[in-house]
Amino acid sequence: MVGWGVAERLEGCAWEILQSITPPRCPNRTSPTRQTVKVSEADLHRSVADLLDWILLPPALWTTFPAGWGKLGKATAGRLRGAGLKAGFPDLFIFFSGRATGIELKAEGGQVSKKQTAMFLRLYEAGVRVYICKNTDDVIGVLEQESLPHRKVGQWSTSEPRSGERPSTIPQGVSPQV
Repeated sequence: MVGWGVAERLEGCAWEILQSITPPRCPNRTSPTRQTVKVSEADLHRSVADLLDWILLPPALWTTFPAGWGKLGKATAGRLRGAGLKAGFPDLFIFFSGRATGIELKAEGGQVSKKQTAMFLRLYEAGVRVYICKNTDDVIGVLEQESLPHRKVGQWSTSEPRSGERPSTIPQGVSPQV
């Protein structure tokens, strides 16, 4: 199943499906007096890594999948492809109770590539849920939605979607195609 916080133009059926999906959301904690700071994707990755190291409880386990970080040299990219690296995997995977959950991190204004979209749909077909998160609150929302063991963070987040939103999953019986 796929959750989306960022969508990019797709062709045909897949675009219609993705337009109807909303991500797990947490209440907006921004006060009117606080200014919004633009965070780089690298900073977002570090913040989420620190958060997951602290918040995720055993036996759940997470790892990063940094294949998309920056430009690789031709030789390195060729060796990785030759070793079986597939393009478009999400940035993080969380493993728990025989299942995997993928998280793609995007800084504000970041876009999901066509290769990522295609891979996320393939992962969905294989039974892996993938979520696109723009901040740590989105990540906490994924932990709650997926019932992953984690420390509770008080009033930071909630497992209930905001009014008017629904959980971010593709409806039963829908087969996305790219």
